[in-house]
Amino acid sequence: MECRPTDFLTMDVEQDLARLFKMEILLHQESEILKQRFESHADYSADLAFKSVDRTSIGFIDIKILDNFFKSLQSKNITVEDNAAIIRRFDLDCDNKLKREEFLKGITSQEPFSRMIVRSQLKKE
Repeated sequence: MECRPTDFLTMDVEQDLARLFKMEILLHQESEILKQRFESHADYSADLAFKSVDRTSIGFIDIKILDNFFKSLQSKNITVEDNAAIIRRFDLDCDNKLKREEFLKGITSQEPFSRMIVRSQLKKE
């Protein structure tokens, strides 16, 4: 199907799409701040983070392993759907499991820490 210059989205679809983009941007900004806070701790290690989730050392994390990890932390608000969303967000090759590299890329901040501080301070002004 080809898009023509005269094809438009309906106003309600366009508004929903804009709202979705805004929510995604806010989620990204919030997760960047959290990632940078973790990374700034002196005892932080991305490899240890992976190993703490992959307790059986099989080399990947799937929904069941993630679910067991959160249950061991007694996290009551994490659902199977939440675990599936985490896997989907980090899974780069769409095999429904996170290899070490995918996990590390997913938990590593993408923006330099100093830029995030400057941006958050500018928003407060």
